[in-house]
Amino acid sequence: MNLLSTKMRGIILACRESDAAFFRRRPDRRHRVRLAAHAEIALARAEGATTAPIPSGVRGFVAVSRQPDEALAWVIGFEIAHTDTDVDERTARAAFRRFERHDDATLCDLAVRVRTGGAAA
Repeated sequence: MNLLSTKMRGIILACRESDAAFFRRRPDRRHRVRLAAHAEIALARAEGATTAPIPSGVRGFVAVSRQPDEALAWVIGFEIAHTDTDVDERTARAAFRRFERHDDATLCDLAVRVRTGGAAA
């Protein structure tokens, strides 16, 4: 995270603390999906996970997985902007697995979906 400013690192740490608090409140859950902070997207860019511009109508999301040792794992993914984050465990787990594969090609595919109203190109 040393590629980002102190302010951006603070934002990311606050987001991660929020995730930890979610799992403390919800010991029955192993996965969570939420909107990504701009700082988290900047970190993904700095790490080379994604470099393409985020198309209009698309938002960054974070899926979080609570591992068996209680450590948290985060992945950045992208979906149509109005995608719901109030999801059950099964949907959040599927999002985590899907987001693990997101890259610049995913952003291009989403741009086509937004432009065509969801129809395949």
